[in-house]
Amino acid sequence: MSEAENWSPRDLVEAIRSGDVYGIAEAGMMSYEDADYIADYWQTYEQYHGVDPVGDEDEKYAKLVERASTREFNKAVGSGNISRIAYGVGHQRDGETDIADWKQYEKIKDLFRSEPQYTDYTNNIFQAIIFSNQVPPTGRGKTNTGYTLIDMGQSVNPEMKVWTNSKSDPFEDLPEQWSDIKNTIRNHDGEGLILLDDASVFLQYADQTKGVQMSRELKLLRKNNTHIIIIAHTGMDVPKDIRRQVFMINKLSETEAEFGYGITEMEGQDRLEVSNIQMSIANIPETDINYESEDDQGYEIYFDDDETSENNQSNPTPRSSKIQFPETVNSKTDKIKYLSEVCGMKNKEIADYLEESEQTVSYHLQK
Repeated sequence: MSEAENWSPRDLVEAIRSGDVYGIAEAGMMSYEDADYIADYWQTYEQYHGVDPVGDEDEKYAKLVERASTREFNKAVGSGNISRIAYGVGHQRDGETDIADWKQYEKIKDLFRSEPQYTDYTNNIFQAIIFSNQVPPTGRGKTNTGYTLIDMGQSVNPEMKVWTNSKSDPFEDLPEQWSDIKNTIRNHDGEGLILLDDASVFLQYADQTKGVQMSRELKLLRKNNTHIIIIAHTGMDVPKDIRRQVFMINKLSETEAEFGYGITEMEGQDRLEVSNIQMSIANIPETDINYESEDDQGYEIYFDDDETSENNQSNPTPRSSKIQFPETVNSKTDKIKYLSEVCGMKNKEIADYLEESEQTVSYHLQK
C-alpha cells in the first residue's frame, strides 16, 4: 500500500479483490444505505448459490451496483466530492489517478475560484510565471502546463474567455500591441485569461521601464477580472518588477512542479528558486487542448513607446502594484524584511514602495 497521505483508491480495490481486505469493492461508489442493502444481497446470494454474485456474473447485482453508483457519482460531481470521484476512477483496474492527485488539482483550481474550497487563497485572479531552474530548462513541459492550467480554469468557469499569442491553439489571438490588448480586456464583459508563450522573446531584453510598465498592467488585469500565465525560460528572462508580484511555478520535469511565491537567486548561478513553496505537484496531467508543441510558438508582443514615455513623465519613481502580504506579516519590520528576503527588493525599492526613507529601511533590516 502507499503511504497514508498518498494512498490510491486502486490500492484498496486491489486489496479487496485479492482477499487481503474483506469487503465489496464497489462499496466506495455508493451511499451507506445502498451499500448495506447490496451487502445483504451479496450474503444471501452466496448462501443460495455457493458463489458470490460477481464471480457468477449475476445481472441483478450488476444493475443494483450501476444504479447505486450512478446516483452517487451524480451527487459527487455536483458537490465536488473528490473522494467519491477518485474511488470511482481507482475502481478501474488500469486506472492510475489517486486521491492525492485529485486533492492537488482542486488546490490548483482554487487559484481561479472566487471562493476557494480547499485552500485559504484570497486572490481569485491568478497571475503566474512558469519557468524551470533545471539544467537544461527546455523539455520540462512548461507550455503543456500552461494549457493544463487553462483546462483547470475553464473547469471552474466554463465561460472564461482565453486569448493567447500562439496561432496553433483554438483560442482567440492576442493583439500584438499591448495598448490593443488593454482595449480588448476592457471591452470584454466577464472573466478572461491571457497566455503568453515564449515570453522571453519580448521580455528578456526589455529595459527597466518596460518591466515596470508591464508590472503596472498586472493591476489593470486584476481590475478587469483577467488572469495571466507567462511562460518563460529560466525565470531570469522576466523583469524583477513582474516576478515579485506573481505566483511562480518551477517545472522540475514534464509532470512535476513547485507552486509558490517569492524568488531567490541561486548563489553563483544564473537560476532562480521559489522562496515560499505552497504546493509540490508530482503528476501534472496532459492538457486536452490541441496546440503545436514546437519551440518559439509564441509571437512577440510589442509595448507602446509613447505610452512608456508618458508613464515616466507622470510617475518618475515607479512603484509596483500592491503586494499581498501573508497574514503573519503585520509589522513594519516584518513587511520590510518580507520585501527584501522574499520579493528580492533593494533598499531603495522598498523605501519607494512603503513611502519610507532608506535610513528607516536599513534600520528595520538590522533588527
